[in-house]
Amino acid sequence: MRKVLPLLSLTAILAVGALAQPGSYVFSNGPTAPSSMTSGGAPYYCVAAQTFDSTGNYTGYIGFFFSVKPDGTFSAGHVYVNDAGGNVLYTADNFSGTKVGNLVSGVFSGQNFTGSVNEAMGTKRGRCYKGSCGTVTYITSGVGAYLQN
Repeated sequence: MRKVLPLLSLTAILAVGALAQPGSYVFSNGPTAPSSMTSGGAPYYCVAAQTFDSTGNYTGYIGFFFSVKPDGTFSAGHVYVNDAGGNVLYTADNFSGTKVGNLVSGVFSGQNFTGSVNEAMGTKRGRCYKGSCGTVTYITSGVGAYLQN
């Protein structure tokens, strides 16, 4: 047992060190549980999608909160990136870009990362309650990248 504890401690230190390393990450994403909100005037979107690395391995989630103006632009949106365990890795409160039809493109930056996304969104029946359903918006597919500083 005495030999195992130092080895476990060293493994934990190496794992934390590996996570803290700067790097560039490219991901693709697919649909997840949809959600959206609409409140008078411009639509407010709250959507998330699973992320996958270049080999197809599940890496976590990316989520977006933004409000589209009548001209199709948005700014001051929120982005969060979670790992596969649900831990928040990065957040940014300056997500800005455009929504043209069902395509959303934007850029964001946080304290220790910058990134961009291109997402396709769709709608389907959802939010069912007592036999009545509404329409919800969700991410159907997309790609993105972020650079950890």
